[in-house]
Amino acid sequence: MKLLIMLITIVQCVSWECINYALTYPDTEKTIPLEERSQYLPKVCGAVHTCHAHPQLFSYDIYVNDVTRCYELRMFNFDRRIFEDYRTNIMNYVSLIKEKTASELEYDVLNLKANDAIQALVNVVRLRDAYLREFRYSSGSSLIGDVLLLLKSWRQTFTLESLKQRSSVETMRLNTDDNILSVRALIDELGISSARMFNVSNSLQLASVAFEDVVIAIQKNVVGSLIELEND
Repeated sequence: MKLLIMLITIVQCVSWECINYALTYPDTEKTIPLEERSQYLPKVCGAVHTCHAHPQLFSYDIYVNDVTRCYELRMFNFDRRIFEDYRTNIMNYVSLIKEKTASELEYDVLNLKANDAIQALVNVVRLRDAYLREFRYSSGSSLIGDVLLLLKSWRQTFTLESLKQRSSVETMRLNTDDNILSVRALIDELGISSARMFNVSNSLQLASVAFEDVVIAIQKNVVGSLIELEND
């Protein structure tokens, strides 16, 4: 009864039904008898689950070495050539994991740059607006002496200050246009990066399904190798 409970618990903990596969594996003269398999299944299926739970997916070789070493520590024997049969699937999955990480980092960096650029633009526009509001023209307090000469002097001063303000406004306008173009370029870049990240994520989802099939194939290979007496 305890063994049955243990087997049920293991089945519930793993996505692939290792125990069901082992119990339905063809019973021949070259395999462990069906009635004797149950006593090995908790250990076998527990190990199969553990060795594929958190593999190192930095490269094909690292993944193979990590999974193989896990089984070797448990003295499990299986046909290691199976990895080569799925080399392309594994390498594609590993590559997309790295690409997804890179695309997310790129998006985060661009997002921060765009936010900073927009905030800087808003702050500059506010400062320029404040400058224009505070701009003052020179003026005399009273008319004393040669009024005509004084008015001509004020006119020249006003003209110069007006030209100065117009020049400042034009410079501000040109700088603001440049800033807006830079922000728009960043936003366009951010959109491209977002689309790239979305496409990579979709590709990774498809690759993960194929990779899961690879994992199941390896697990079946391990279980089958243990059940086959000639492989002991």
